[in-house]
Amino acid sequence: MSIAFYNDHAVTLSAQYLSKTFEEVHSSWLHHLLPILARGKLSILDVGAGSGRDVRYLAKKAQSKETQIFAIEPAIALAKMGQVLTRDLPVRWIVVVK
Repeated sequence: MSIAFYNDHAVTLSAQYLSKTFEEVHSSWLHHLLPILARGKLSILDVGAGSGRDVRYLAKKAQSKETQIFAIEPAIALAKMGQVLTRDLPVRWIVVVK
């Protein structure tokens, strides 16, 4: 799919992404992630962050105030939705424009 597809269908795609929780989507490996999130200083990168469901979860679960969370989304429309979804959380959005 092209980035234009994701921008053109951002509202529909965001609704689909947000219709499932992080736990539902990632249940098969979540037990590995939770102990990592309990550690001290972390740097987390979500490439293709979409509308922000996963980085929102990670920002809420990370227990260290020193944790840095970066979200990269090339579809500007989805990135804007993600920025709104995580506006009160320590997530730094990086928008890659081609």
